[in-house]
Amino acid sequence: MLRWLLEDTWGLLGGIRLDNRINSSRHCIVWHSNSFLTASHLTKTRHAHQVSALALAKMQRDAHQEAVGETPSNDEGFEAWRRDMAARSPTFHYWDTILRLEILGLIFVRAHREQDFPLYVETLKALVPWFFALDHQNYARWLPVHIRDMESLPQQFNTNRSQRQLGRFENSQEVLHYTH
Repeated sequence: MLRWLLEDTWGLLGGIRLDNRINSSRHCIVWHSNSFLTASHLTKTRHAHQVSALALAKMQRDAHQEAVGETPSNDEGFEAWRRDMAARSPTFHYWDTILRLEILGLIFVRAHREQDFPLYVETLKALVPWFFALDHQNYARWLPVHIRDMESLPQQFNTNRSQRQLGRFENSQEVLHYTH
C-alpha cells in the first residue's frame, strides 16, 4: 500500500519515476517510511524534519537573493518580501506555511529536550490554531485547557518558583541539551 501511495504521489509531482529505486531497495524504503509514520526512530525522524526545514529556508533565502539581487542584510526586508510573495503566489504561500509548521514542530521538540517550560507553553499556544485548522477536535478542544493549567502552575506552587522561572520541568532527572 505504501508503495502505491509513493508512486501516485511522485507521479503527480511531474512524472518522476521511482520504480527502479523502489524495486531495488523495497525493504529500505518501507523501513524508512515506517519510521516516519510510527515515529519509532525519533532521531532519524527529527533529522529529516530538520533537513526539510533547512532546505525550505535556504530555498527561500536563495529566491530572495535572486529577486533582490543582494544578500539579505536585515530581516525586515526579507520578511516584507516573504509576505509579498506569499500574497502573490499560492505555491510560495503553501511552502512557506509548511516551513512555519516544520519550525513549530522543531521548537516543540527543542522545548522538551532542553526542558524549557516557558518555550513549551509558548509553542503550544502557537500550535492551537493548527489543530483547529486541521480538524483535530480533541487537541483543539483540550489543548487550551492544558495551556491554562500550565500557566496557572506558578500561582499554585510558589515553593519551586525559582526553578520554574529558570524553565525547568519539575519531574525530570537530568537536562538533555539540544544537539542538532
